[in-house]
Amino acid sequence: PGVGSVKVKRAERITVEAMDKSGLPLTIQAEGLLRCLEHEIDHLEGITLVQRSNLKKRMELIWTIRRLKKADLW
Repeated sequence: PGVGSVKVKRAERITVEAMDKSGLPLTIQAEGLLRCLEHEIDHLEGITLVQRSNLKKRMELIWTIRRLKKADLW
């Protein structure tokens, strides 16, 4: 079950520095749809959309999740 939508501010352009599977440095510059890298990096760092939300939306999401858990729908 969904808990609604959350708008998250993202940069217009990003630069990601990482390592490839061989351990060599890799730099990716992204814009447009490729900014989804920010979202995926959030996953890797354990950051949720709830944490990215403003206080009002965060409270709405927390209460929605609690209601879904109580109804055994989560």
